Amino acid sequence: MDRLKLILACAEAVWQPHLGDPTIGGLGLTVLYVLASGLFLRLLWVRRDWLPGERVLWGTATLVLVLMALNKQLDLQQTVIWVGRCVARQEGWFDQRLAFQRAFGMTMLVLGAAGAVAVLWVSRQALAGNRALVLGMGLLALFVGLQVARFEQLAGGLGQAVVGLKLHRILEGVALLVLISAARRRGRR
Repeated sequence: MDRLKLILACAEAVWQPHLGDPTIGGLGLTVLYVLASGLFLRLLWVRRDWLPGERVLWGTATLVLVLMALNKQLDLQQTVIWVGRCVARQEGWFDQRLAFQRAFGMTMLVLGAAGAVAVLWVSRQALAGNRALVLGMGLLALFVGLQVARFEQLAGGLGQAVVGLKLHRILEGVALLVLISAARRRGRR
């Protein structure tokens, strides 16, 4: 209970409502997240002709998109990092935090991969007709995995500018455009 109080106190101290990415690129990606989320929610609401497991596939993708849209501007992942640093300082293990960060990042990646495998298994009969959705979610998962692994800081390659844009933004944008296209195609079927 004391740790929960510490975590809440740290969160209150570090998190303030603000735009996490107020740049044109960040706002544009947020619009794409909201658009994709809206299309996905509409499909879930309107469509009735789902294959076995297909509704699970689209429902899970919708949940991920809504959470990613919220995170894009609320900067929740940065808040988790700041809260972790605050807790590490208060509990006296700040100098050993890198091992915890690696373990946390790997745990999130493994849990995400396990969740994806479970959803794909449940919806396996519907995968052939939803390749664009699977591709888009795979690209988005790659983007998230690279962000969690802090790939930019390790290799520098993903953070290099291409035509004034960072490659991670291009990857995220392409994933969202593929997902929007998948939703539009599914809506027409």
